[in-house]
Amino acid sequence: MSQGQYAEIELGKESTNNLRINLNEHVIMYVYF
Repeated sequence: MSQGQYAEIELGKESTNNLRINLNEHVIMYVYF
């Protein structure tokens, strides 16, 4: 596996984590408001 492919996979994981966090924040806001 080349360094470029590895970086893309890591970036993909990061994006997934950010998306999950954003969704959780929206759910919390929805529950409170």
